[in-house]
Amino acid sequence: MQKTNESKYYVMKLASFNTQNLFFRHKELLNRSKTHNFANWLQEMDELMIKFRKTGYDLDRLRDLSFLVGFEHIDQSGYVVMRRKGGNYYIKGVRFSKEMHAAPYNNWNGWIEVENHPLSTVQTENKARVVSAINPDLLILQEVESCEALRLFNKTLLPQFQCFPFYNYLFISGNTNIGQDMALLTRTGYTMGSSRSHHSVPGENNEPLFERNLLEYEVFSPAGERITIISAHLTEDNFKKEESDRKRAEQALYIASQYERLLTEGQQNVVVCGTLNAPSYCYSLSSLLRDTSLQEISRHPRFSVVADQGKDSGYYSLGAYGKGINLKQKDYLLLSPALFKRILSAGMSRRGVWPQRMAQWPIFPQIRCVEDAASEHPALWVELDI
Repeated sequence: MQKTNESKYYVMKLASFNTQNLFFRHKELLNRSKTHNFANWLQEMDELMIKFRKTGYDLDRLRDLSFLVGFEHIDQSGYVVMRRKGGNYYIKGVRFSKEMHAAPYNNWNGWIEVENHPLSTVQTENKARVVSAINPDLLILQEVESCEALRLFNKTLLPQFQCFPFYNYLFISGNTNIGQDMALLTRTGYTMGSSRSHHSVPGENNEPLFERNLLEYEVFSPAGERITIISAHLTEDNFKKEESDRKRAEQALYIASQYERLLTEGQQNVVVCGTLNAPSYCYSLSSLLRDTSLQEISRHPRFSVVADQGKDSGYYSLGAYGKGINLKQKDYLLLSPALFKRILSAGMSRRGVWPQRMAQWPIFPQIRCVEDAASEHPALWVELDI
């Protein structure tokens, strides 16, 4: 939070980031990610294999890819054994030979399935680097596994990267039990107002319209202005693309109706952000991107991001954020007209995102393979005179 010299307004920095979990990730999400990227990994491996002269980087990358596609026959068992010893219970798994103390269940011996897999320390630290590099006043997160993980990330990890912990945070669970929940973190001076979950809105067959959640936050700036934030995480594409597009279109239409409701109620400072899981040209998002007054920060002249390197710097990929920013757009930061005209600067941080093929943009030096990446999603941010 930065106060201007005239003391008439504050500069507020807001960011939205899909972390893909902080410390642990459910095995279902890991398998889904692997399936989604498998074709890209195979294609990249083919391209490297046919190269006549391979660099050291090429060989390292081939080793990574051989692991990712399963050529290294590593035991992927998701089970551990729990034994009783000396009045306590211990677990022992295929990935660690040392026994670890487990919860004190009574009179039980057998095996348990491990649902959540720990993320690497490097990967978790890179998530903190993304947040620290932006250092926002308001941080909206998607895919947070638990309130305790959020607390540890905020209080313990962020200070290690020259980022003061956020003064307050709010964690709200949604409709899944696999760590795809949402959170809001605020700096000193910003007051949280009411919050509203739309997780129970019925959709087809009376099932929840939103598989994860749709949250509505109310925040007051140090100057007393009210900002309403809608955090969304929509249906992603699956093997039945027509079905996922139809579901996403229904979700986008509902969000558009809530945005119009807020305007009707006199709330002019509205933010809609999160993972919409489709490029802007997709018809499933048309009710939100084209039929409302919401505007993307990537369309603002003050939106900046380090462009792709090499030949891709002048290329505009279909569905990307812009010319020379050839990352497929899934994440959005949309502002109402009242906020859009108050933009001082805006941007996207993708230094924590591993390029799917050859290196196309600058990344953190600590990221040496895809498993070190902070997330598959960039963080979007905007500075406003609020």
